[in-house]
Parts: sequence; structure tokens; C-alpha cells
Amino acid sequence: YFDEVKHSAVKEQKTIQSSAVALKNAEKKTQATIKDINIVASIKKARKMLWFEKFLWFISSEGYIVIGGRDATQNEILVKKYLKRMIPMFMLIFMVPHPSL
Repeated sequence: YFDEVKHSAVKEQKTIQSSAVALKNAEKKTQATIKDINIVASIKKARKMLWFEKFLWFISSEGYIVIGGRDATQNEILVKKYLKRMIPMFMLIFMVPHPSL
């Protein structure tokens, strides 16, 4: 009987020690997961869209932003809404494509 009590007491101590180690490992793993989540969340922040990004646009080799409409409606919007109030900063160039034969 005394041997069984001694054996169960040793077993209980080993169980307590291993549960403490398992708890520490779980805490470390949780902290690593939280750090990974924070990194991913900070990367996925979206930037605010600029006004000209809904049109066709690119930056020229001289550093100017070149903006064009996708169709005639967008060209009209560009002229009426944006270019009229920004005349000193922009130069307007239109291209009329030749009809195909």
C-alpha cells in the first residue's frame, strides 16, 4: 500500500511539472501567433485612392501625371469637372482616332 501511495505521489509531481511546461509552451505559441497576426494586419492597410485613379493614367518620364478617359464620357468628366478648375496646372490634348477602312 505504501509503495502505491509513494508511486502516485511521484506521478502527481511529474504531472504537475509537465502541465507547467505544456502551459509555458502554449503561451509561447500563442504570443508568436499574435505577433504574426499583427504583422499581417498592419500590411493589409489599404491606401486612399487618388482622384485620377478611376481614369487611365501614368507618370511620364518628366514626372507629369498623364490622365485619359476610358471613353468619351470620362473625357467629358475630365474636362468639365477637373480641368476647368485646374487650368494653370494641366495641358489638354485630344486624339481623334481615324476610322478603320
